[in-house]
Amino acid sequence: DKPDPALRLVRTLKAEVPTFMPEPVDRALHRALMQCSVARSDPSRGDEAVTLMEEAAALVRNDPRLLPMTRRMLALTYTRASRYPEAEEIWRTIVETTGGRNVDFVSGLANVLSMQNRWDDAIPYFTQVLALLDAGAVPGDAGVREARLRRGNCYRLLGRLDEARADLERYLVERPDDHRGV
Repeated sequence: DKPDPALRLVRTLKAEVPTFMPEPVDRALHRALMQCSVARSDPSRGDEAVTLMEEAAALVRNDPRLLPMTRRMLALTYTRASRYPEAEEIWRTIVETTGGRNVDFVSGLANVLSMQNRWDDAIPYFTQVLALLDAGAVPGDAGVREARLRRGNCYRLLGRLDEARADLERYLVERPDDHRGV
């Protein structure tokens, strides 16, 4: 509930008694760093959040269990801080590492490309997200299900109006309560 005091306590423990249970202490430090970063998700504190999440990622760089999730959180943190090129680099690495099979990761890359107004680059990834969803992928992120809307908007912004209309009309059929498809 209180990540900042927890972070201070774990850092103090690590500094004063570095040999005391190093692995559990590092796991506690990792968790505290991530929670402190998330607590600073306001865009005005983006750089601070990024610094904390970068430290968390460095701490688990050799841990195959924690690294993928931490890198995903780092990419999201870069995105919230409007540091899109850095977010894109991480999303690309994660997508390549997972072979493009994780719908949340592919969606993250598609979204960060579209946030940079790189609609031509984003469209194939939104298409991949839709294919993964059609194949039964279950997204963890709620926004993944908006891939058709977002691809339609990319088409619209590129002046490809027939493709945009098809996506937006289908999105409305699939999600009739979402006013953004109108």
